[in-house]
Amino acid sequence: YEARISAFRKPNETRVMESVRQLITVSLSLLQQNAWSLVGCICLSFLLKNNVIEPYLSERRQKSSLREATKPERVSLLRVDMERIRAKQQENHVQIAKEAQRVAESKKREEKEKRRVEQPHEKKRGQRLGKGPKNSASSTLERSGFNAMDPSSNFTRGYSSTRRNPRGS
Repeated sequence: YEARISAFRKPNETRVMESVRQLITVSLSLLQQNAWSLVGCICLSFLLKNNVIEPYLSERRQKSSLREATKPERVSLLRVDMERIRAKQQENHVQIAKEAQRVAESKKREEKEKRRVEQPHEKKRGQRLGKGPKNSASSTLERSGFNAMDPSSNFTRGYSSTRRNPRGS
């Protein structure tokens, strides 16, 4: 089969194919002889990259970033914006503090009013002592429930009269 193919090939092509075969053969023999050396070089290059090159590049980027961030032109622009924002925040804080103080004072007044004891001279005349209702005319109507000690209570739970139906009989 090779003889047939080589008959159709040009002499230049066969030389190229031979040289490629030789190159592959030489490469494989070198790889067989130096495989562990190549593995060692690859591992060493990864360690070198991770432990030396990457930290160096990172530190260099940080220094460059710091140098850019601390340029006087940029800092002056940022300072103006920062002062404007801080002034606005201070205004908001002052408003919130005033509102909180107003709420605290109103709560304090309400609490003081709740705790204040009414003086006798402040009471209206004719007012009854105790926790009874203020309007004495409606006091008997508002009371509900049976009280055995009160003869005016007419609430009885146990008895109800029978209903008379005048139309039905």
